[in-house]
Amino acid sequence: MSRIEKSPPLRVMWEAQGSDYVSALAWSPDATRVAVGHADGTLAIHDALDGRKMWCHDAHAMGVGSLAWSPDARILASGGLDNSAALWAPDEGTELRRLNAGRGWVQNLAWSEKGVLATTAGRELRLWHAQGDELYAFEPASSTLTGLSWQGEDRLMTSC
Repeated sequence: MSRIEKSPPLRVMWEAQGSDYVSALAWSPDATRVAVGHADGTLAIHDALDGRKMWCHDAHAMGVGSLAWSPDARILASGGLDNSAALWAPDEGTELRRLNAGRGWVQNLAWSEKGVLATTAGRELRLWHAQGDELYAFEPASSTLTGLSWQGEDRLMTSC
C-alpha cells in the first residue's frame, strides 16, 4: 500500500478571460510567457508573471488544437482544426507563415533541439524547417497519429 503525501494547495497566480474555452496551453522555454489557444480559434500570449495579455489574434477558423514553442523561443507554432499550422513571431504577434499540414486537424506539434518542427494532421506526419519550408512528408500512417515526441536532436516517435 502506498502512502500519499499531502501536498500544499494550489493557488491562483492570475486569471485571464478569453473569448471561448481554452483548448491548448504552452509555456515559453524561459517560462516568461504563456501561449493560450481557444476553441474559437483565437491565440493569445500572456506575461507569465502577471497574466497581462501581450497580444491576441484570430489564428485558426475552426479552433486551436495544439501549441509549441521553438527551443530558442523565437517562433511559436499553432495547430488548428482547419488542417493548418501557423508560425508566429511571439514578441510582435506577427504570423510568419501558414503551413498546409495535411488532411485533418493538427493535433500534435513538436520542435527538435535543432529547430525542426514536426506536425501531425490525421494520419499525416510532416517535418518543416523553422522558416516554414517543408522538409519531408511521410506516407500516411494506417490510422490517426495521436502522439508525437522528439528525443534528442534527431529521433522522432509517433503513436497511432
